[in-house]
Amino acid sequence: MWFNARRDQKKAVADYWRALALGATVPLPELLATAGAKFAFDAQRIKEVVDLMEEVIEEMEAKF
Repeated sequence: MWFNARRDQKKAVADYWRALALGATVPLPELLATAGAKFAFDAQRIKEVVDLMEEVIEEMEAKF
């Protein structure tokens, strides 16, 4: 969801609220998919997250 918020914060928040409205009525992978997130812990997804974290760190370092 953080990844999505960096691209389109308004849509990410709307997707998050839509997922929250589902409550405990669907399995977690479906709930996360509704919020625009993936329920995955494979090498590809971990790399995407690490790349994003590195990008954010670089942006923060450039500001200070």
